[in-house]
Amino acid sequence: PRSMVRVGDDTAETGSFLCRPGTGYRTRTGKTCCPASNIRQDNLHSWFRADARLSSMSGGVASISLRLYFRYVFNERVEWRPLRWELLSEMHGRRVHVSAASTDLRYAWHVHPDAASLAPNAADLPIHLRLPDGAGSTPLTVRLHASFGVRAWDPAIQMCIDSEDVVHVDP
Repeated sequence: PRSMVRVGDDTAETGSFLCRPGTGYRTRTGKTCCPASNIRQDNLHSWFRADARLSSMSGGVASISLRLYFRYVFNERVEWRPLRWELLSEMHGRRVHVSAASTDLRYAWHVHPDAASLAPNAADLPIHLRLPDGAGSTPLTVRLHASFGVRAWDPAIQMCIDSEDVVHVDP
């Protein structure tokens, strides 16, 4: 069976991220930044989301496709855009860390996408969970937690950062 899970705050109104005239500043690329469009530690979850889809189950391994998104705000446009592999930055030696745990907390994993197999423009990040013996006989619900670094100043992203305390993103 294939399933999809979406995580992240998708309820914020578009207008809440736009700058009122006279309240912001322009970056060298022409992007307007202001308090409404700045990413702060207390509002990280409004700026990122993650989708996970079970791709296959074979030989006791669950293959999952993970896709990370950021809220792109540029002048009057607000939209969700995928974070491509090249836009992610290493954090503790890897670009993406995924901690997974069964909802009953009997099983846990810490995995990473295989960097060598990913093209720079890849948005679907494959991860693999080796299932415990006997786990395939009953349904297993797993919760994923992805941590990743973002190249916030890349021209494809151009995030407005409010302070230095915005270091990790954990949607």
